[in-house]
Amino acid sequence: MTTIKYNLQDFDFVDLSHRETKPRTRIRLLILAHLKDGKTQEQTAKSLKTSPSTVKRTYKRFKKYGISGLDDQPKTGAKFKLPKDQHEEFKKYILERQKQREGGRLTGYEIQDIIKDNWNVTYSLAGVYRLLHYLELSWISSRSKHPRQDEEAQENF
Repeated sequence: MTTIKYNLQDFDFVDLSHRETKPRTRIRLLILAHLKDGKTQEQTAKSLKTSPSTVKRTYKRFKKYGISGLDDQPKTGAKFKLPKDQHEEFKKYILERQKQREGGRLTGYEIQDIIKDNWNVTYSLAGVYRLLHYLELSWISSRSKHPRQDEEAQENF
């Protein structure tokens, strides 16, 4: 497998930086513009107030991936404590428990207890909501209705 090497002379980095909306990518384009003009990595780092390692890393990414390599890489974040193969089972369980309720939603604290009891995994409250968001379960809802609420009486009022 051959790797494609991109050449600094093939691009107008200053023009690209003017059109770029992301600040970090704009700085990376300016780094490459300075290198294209013949500045050393140290001179480039000093003039753009970045570290020499940033200049070196940017240049390597450009040589390997081209312009598309200058964008930020996706962040992975912390791994979920509940194994991925159990996510679907957990989602079905939560949806079924929600259907059984007479009013209101399961709270984050209740879901914490459910995870602890059924899967023996401990989550913080923020971790529970992060897991629910990842599983596309929105836990934001309107105010629940009281079971003995009379809608006709409300309309007359």
